[in-house]
Amino acid sequence: MKLFGFLAAFATAREVEFDFNADSSDRTGTNNVNQNVMFYAQVAGLDFLQFNEKQWQYGCWGQLNGAEARAGHGEALDVIDQLFQDWAKCKECMDIDFEDTCDIDNVAYEVGMDPSTGRIECSGNVNCPKARCECDEALAFGIIDNWDAYNLENELQNGFDFDTACQPHPKNPNNGGGAGGSCDNVGDNVRRCCGEYPQRFPYDDKAGCMQCCDAASKIYNVNRHGCCEGILGTVGCM
Repeated sequence: MKLFGFLAAFATAREVEFDFNADSSDRTGTNNVNQNVMFYAQVAGLDFLQFNEKQWQYGCWGQLNGAEARAGHGEALDVIDQLFQDWAKCKECMDIDFEDTCDIDNVAYEVGMDPSTGRIECSGNVNCPKARCECDEALAFGIIDNWDAYNLENELQNGFDFDTACQPHPKNPNNGGGAGGSCDNVGDNVRRCCGEYPQRFPYDDKAGCMQCCDAASKIYNVNRHGCCEGILGTVGCM
């Protein structure tokens, strides 16, 4: 299900039952994502009145609710699970980028409506609240935009076996060779981030061997590649 056709008809938030003027203190934790999902669900005309708790117990990366909440790992099972994985990466980068400056799980933010796209927009925020708003909006829009791909068999309440289906990735024996060659640098590995919110993602810098080509939103091995004017090329590319 693609939302673009639906959204074109909604130039203002008044046309759906969603309070964009609500106190931003109400938009914290998983509640903010839930409200965003509900807005897009109403726009799309989906026939459920509430995005239930079961949707936050999905696949390898969406086990977010209740006593069974678990950190995600393993391969994303489908496009819905991939959205949850991307959201987890987005939040991890918030932890890295805004360390000790905000509580990323309880930060409040304000939302508006972009009349040109019909999507929730986050420009009324800055720094940590803006990043969290963008992470949440991308997840909410993606879930409803791909609702036809939602697989009931991946819900915990329907017998999904997290321990069997979601095996952690083995460590790469090439220590980063997957991005183009081995990394033999000696020193501390630092967790960094690359790209722009909400597609920002974390990576290990392998003691400086791996770096981010910001404009391209890609990481690269400095022993094999260079980043010149936002384009990946050979070492020392001109």
